Amino acid sequence: MTAGDFLEVLWGAKPEGQLILIWTLPDRRSYWCADVAQATRIVEGLQQSCDIYVGVGLRGRDLGPNHRGTNEEVTSISGMWADIDLKSIAHQKEKLPPSAADGLQILPAGVAPTIIIHTGNGLHVWWVFKEPWILETQEDRDRAAALAARWQSMLRQNAAIRGWGFDRLADVARVLRIPGTQNHKDPDNPKDVVVTEWHPEIRYDPNDIDEILDSFGIPDADAAKRAALEWAARFSDVALKIDPSVQFPADQIDEFCRIDMRFRNTWLRQRHDLKDQSQSGYDMALAMFCVEVGLKEQAIVDLIIAHRYLHRQKQRANPDYFHRTIARAFQGASGAPVPLPSIPGVPGAESTDGAAECRQSLASRSPQLRPEPRGAAQLPPADPARVKAILCETLSEILGIRILRMLKITGREPSYQIELDDATVELSSVAKILEQGSLRTAIAAQTEKLTNKVKAKDWDTVAQKMLQALTIQEGGEEASLKGSTRLYLDSYLSETAFIQSIEAQTIQTIRKPTVLNSHPGQIAICSSDFQVYLTKVQNQNLSVKAVASMLASIGCQCVRAYGKFREQSRWVLPVEDFSPAQYTTHLQEEKAETSA
Repeated sequence: MTAGDFLEVLWGAKPEGQLILIWTLPDRRSYWCADVAQATRIVEGLQQSCDIYVGVGLRGRDLGPNHRGTNEEVTSISGMWADIDLKSIAHQKEKLPPSAADGLQILPAGVAPTIIIHTGNGLHVWWVFKEPWILETQEDRDRAAALAARWQSMLRQNAAIRGWGFDRLADVARVLRIPGTQNHKDPDNPKDVVVTEWHPEIRYDPNDIDEILDSFGIPDADAAKRAALEWAARFSDVALKIDPSVQFPADQIDEFCRIDMRFRNTWLRQRHDLKDQSQSGYDMALAMFCVEVGLKEQAIVDLIIAHRYLHRQKQRANPDYFHRTIARAFQGASGAPVPLPSIPGVPGAESTDGAAECRQSLASRSPQLRPEPRGAAQLPPADPARVKAILCETLSEILGIRILRMLKITGREPSYQIELDDATVELSSVAKILEQGSLRTAIAAQTEKLTNKVKAKDWDTVAQKMLQALTIQEGGEEASLKGSTRLYLDSYLSETAFIQSIEAQTIQTIRKPTVLNSHPGQIAICSSDFQVYLTKVQNQNLSVKAVASMLASIGCQCVRAYGKFREQSRWVLPVEDFSPAQYTTHLQEEKAETSA
């Protein structure tokens, strides 16, 4: 496919009067073209000297050579796109797809693209519309921007599920490379930009894209972002400012008094139903009301200070007092936590109105209100892997560091990994997740960055989300109790000399493995000798009790051995896993030599 063919696919049916953007590097120059023919001539005249891109959207006017324009100036778009970086000299990030075949796994299953372009260091993929989507109104532009953001969110989640980073490039003013040109990021090794797949019969409508996203359970990107920010704000351990001279807006107090008689009586200190009539009791009543209507924590502090000033009560200067009061208020009168905002695309944790009338009345006027996330339309349940990816995005907002995915490596003592954009954090046990300090230390050691500090009272909620976000990976046979026991036993039996019988053995050999006359088809070992082997050879410092637990886990049977020796306790191994013939060949040879 030539540059002209590609431009014809995108913009052959473009509206009259709208301009195609051709943009170049390194000079960062814009060329505004009235039609495909003019755009093709410009590309053909430039393609040997620079990197050349085309805008995914048209513009309504010539913006000059030094401007590409913004989302607000885009008048049509030609489809949806994906810009996938592959691990290469040009892209040094560790967590990227290593090959084009791997990169294509990011694409949505069953949604064939129109064009796939290999750019030399990555892939540009297009799902081209049947005709350009003309954006005549601001509402059209908002819908196009929202659709592009959802599409990019889906791709980013698909990448995160596989442990790869992906830049969510959703702006409709974006530019992408043109096939038939060259990639000059490495000037000494320019690479051809070529089409690897082209399916001219595959085209989409914007409504098709909407339905595809719905079928995958992809929430509204803005709603998901707002919910993640709300979680981050809720849990962020922000220092409270104690200012005795603060002035709380009088119009908000008047509005609270008008809407809620309970608040009015609290503000006037006329709550005869309060058991605790002290100022601390009124502080708590005010804090509980503020939590219900969604005030931020600093606003709650300011309101309490203003109330104490109004009634000439002694001010509290210790921030811990306010933290404790607000924490108790968040627990609510029933002791149940105040509902958290729902995370679009993640089942559970539905938000509730609280004091809905107060929210509606004050939301447009009060910057002190915590924003109420607006959920997307009802969507089909997302698949579990996507739910985990969405949870990781929310956790990224809370902690202030990009988390691709979280892994649990199964085994007797499971280990954990947090995969970040540029590092992998190893955690030896679940305790490292449950303890905020340990987690922050582990991440800082790998990234030299401190994560946001979460309020201690809320850490359990964040840690629970981390556990829900875990992707399970099998740790292999050696990671499980049974698997490691079988491997250790195999090594022990292969490296340890058997004895023909327990009688007449020295103290050094009397506990070596053997085959008992009472169990002729099975190997019998002493747990104490096995323990010594594990300590000296395998560097496993285990108690005899722990060794006995290991043997019991694979079906070994503890028996008593009697004879002309001191009574012994022996473990008989399951013959299907440890056949005597496999390990006692040298004994059979010794017996043959003796009989000869």
